Amino acid sequence: MLTKFDLDKEFKLIWEQVNSNKGNHPSQIQAACLNLDYETAKLNILNLNNKFYNSIYPKLIEETFTYVWRKVDREIFKRLDRIFECEMRRLYICNYLTTCTTLPYSPEYKYFFTNIFTSPFKQIKTSIHELIHLYFHEFYMNMIIKELGSKEAYKLKEALTVIINIEFFDLTYSKDDGYTEHKQLRDKITKLWVKNEDTFLSLYKKLYSNKSNVSRERQTTANTTETKNGNFNRISKRNQSKRQFNKTRAV
Repeated sequence: MLTKFDLDKEFKLIWEQVNSNKGNHPSQIQAACLNLDYETAKLNILNLNNKFYNSIYPKLIEETFTYVWRKVDREIFKRLDRIFECEMRRLYICNYLTTCTTLPYSPEYKYFFTNIFTSPFKQIKTSIHELIHLYFHEFYMNMIIKELGSKEAYKLKEALTVIINIEFFDLTYSKDDGYTEHKQLRDKITKLWVKNEDTFLSLYKKLYSNKSNVSRERQTTANTTETKNGNFNRISKRNQSKRQFNKTRAV
């Protein structure tokens, strides 16, 4: 996974959030962007934040988090692959650092934002939070929408991040609190989830015992390779075990 501080991404995010009334931006930033075209707003933001953008800190923080992430990258993706029973090629995912506090993500282009001013622990937690969303969208969202509808699917997608507090706290030391409106479902997931054993599908069966099509459809497609954008593979546990067995025999 890559970590970058990209000024174009920074400017566009600020401009889009101000003009869609999202995020909590200082009055000067709002005045610099509101109802203005992007090119004009970009110059205004640059003039306002020029001192920080040209300081040592953006590059230093980018390098620091890149160093920290490399220490935990393999373990985090190993756990996520086990939980979702899918393998994601991490090199195509990007974490963009930003001064914004509202942090969107893109399932289509496989990137997300983390706040540049937060500690490495919180950046790791936010990264795992967003990665859970990316896995969910890539491998299960469409199937779950068919069964539960969009509203319940997105609710489950948000509530699911509570597993960070169970499966990843030894790496984050930072609690994932989630949204108040999802508390009941998050509490239920916490009660049902068995650490180091449960997968997303086993949880899904517990939560929606009368819904089994997702499990059947996922099982049918698990052995196929996803070639969308050339970025992701779906690999079943059976194939993983078979490759490991063959590798052991070859040795």
